[in-house]
Amino acid sequence: MIVKACNHCYGACLKEEHVNMMLECIRLDRECVDICSFLAQAIGRGTPFISELAKVCVKICESCGNECKKHDHEQCQKCAEACL
Repeated sequence: MIVKACNHCYGACLKEEHVNMMLECIRLDRECVDICSFLAQAIGRGTPFISELAKVCVKICESCGNECKKHDHEQCQKCAEACL
């Protein structure tokens, strides 16, 4: 759910008229997708580093959610809700 919301936010923010105002949101969307996807893959492999990776994932998700909730766009609000 988080990956889907962040990917949607990422794509929609790239199409915004004032894309420069969305750069941090876009960057954090990518970070969140990357780390959450990696965590899911690592869990599937049975990595012994689940706890450490999950802590990083939580930190990035919180950062992404807090950034997204600053923006009134629907995709940002949905992303913030998923991440937080």
